[in-house]
Amino acid sequence: MRAIHAAAAGEAIFGPGVAHRIIEHFTHTTELPTSPVPTLTARERDVLDLIATGRGNAAIAHDLMISLKTVSNHVSNVLTELQVPDRSAAIVKARNAGLGQ
Repeated sequence: MRAIHAAAAGEAIFGPGVAHRIIEHFTHTTELPTSPVPTLTARERDVLDLIATGRGNAAIAHDLMISLKTVSNHVSNVLTELQVPDRSAAIVKARNAGLGQ
């Protein structure tokens, strides 16, 4: 009867096992991603970090020892992932995330 009245009142009644699991779930802290931009690959983060320091594509290609076309592809992916229209907006987001400093 208690469970029926509780359900009618919008409450929930859990058995001890379920209650324990719920408490465990909410009391354990979840780890935050170690990357400020977790959706990017490691190489894309490298490119973003160099963009945030003001480096151009040719300089980034030289620094990372990759082709200019590869840098262009990474820059395009970074802009898409960050949902920004251009390098300037990407720089702002990167610096806000602690990159390029």
